[in-house]
Amino acid sequence: MKNHETLNKLISSLKEAKLAMRETADTSVSEELDKAIAEIELLKDSNDNEKVVLLQALECLHSFLKALPSLATLAITLLSG
Repeated sequence: MKNHETLNKLISSLKEAKLAMRETADTSVSEELDKAIAEIELLKDSNDNEKVVLLQALECLHSFLKALPSLATLAITLLSG
């Protein structure tokens, strides 16, 4: 299944991002990333239509990406210090 491979690549990339951000990320960003990873891992075993699964994965990714502005705000605050 092509979705399975795509979702595995996405999960791997998100886990790499988590490692890269582990000491600098705001707690809310880390929590959203954990949530996105967990939800996408569940989608790998879904029997839903492939397009539906990919849409759900994008929604999980979107939730994580919405949390990133808080990281940018934190960085600006720290740098302007």
